[in-house]
Amino acid sequence: MTGTQKWKRREVQYEKNAAKVETNSERKMRICMRRSEYKKE
Repeated sequence: MTGTQKWKRREVQYEKNAAKVETNSERKMRICMRRSEYKKE
């Protein structure tokens, strides 16, 4: 029982980390877009 509970917790943590990585990549993309807009001006 305890082993499966630990595994489930690990899966939840992995999902949360994956979500953080996605948000970070989106942030980087937005920064790149802003920089390209500034370069155009």
